[in-house]
Amino acid sequence: MQKEQTHPDRETNTLEQFPEGLFEQRDIVVLGEMAHGEHYKTILAFLDKFGPQIDRIFIELPVDYQGSVDKYVATGEVDEELEDFFIGAEKEGKNVRGLLEVFDKAKEIGKMVSCFDSSKTKVGEYQKTSKRGAYFLRGESRDDDMFVNLKRHYERAPGKYLLIVGGNHARDGRYPEGDERLGAMLKNLFGEKYISFEMQRENNRTYANE
Repeated sequence: MQKEQTHPDRETNTLEQFPEGLFEQRDIVVLGEMAHGEHYKTILAFLDKFGPQIDRIFIELPVDYQGSVDKYVATGEVDEELEDFFIGAEKEGKNVRGLLEVFDKAKEIGKMVSCFDSSKTKVGEYQKTSKRGAYFLRGESRDDDMFVNLKRHYERAPGKYLLIVGGNHARDGRYPEGDERLGAMLKNLFGEKYISFEMQRENNRTYANE
């Protein structure tokens, strides 16, 4: 069921519609971005408010970028791989350098950032070549890979996890071609311990999918 809530405004960053004890009731909270790069202000405010309740932050970035993210968090240096990622996104009309502010905030509040999307290079278990230029754990579904990665983390270290992903991944149900979305998989596994918030620019609305 989709419940409409007042959007945590992108300009004032008011987050009253998110309950104070959000992570007391939920283990998995998802923020779905309608457009990558458009919601960093809200995400930063969310981390300011709920940082003490969060154990780990998961970002929709390829797993092979983990070293680059760790290096940035530790030193503040953007390495070549991360810079190439930003340049590639800019060529597609997306400005995602605001991710660095998210990483800075994670460091400030003392939370680990984990990349959990399919790999861009053939490494470790990621050996299945995709027609789309990535390497998968199994099949050809990034949603499935993100789900497997999240599930593994949770089984090793249960806790309170924040996931920041694109809105298409965060939604319930399946894609038109039939593949199950990450949101559906998480909902099926975690039940009432899971909630997803869909951030939208239009009319300053956020939708909570339970």
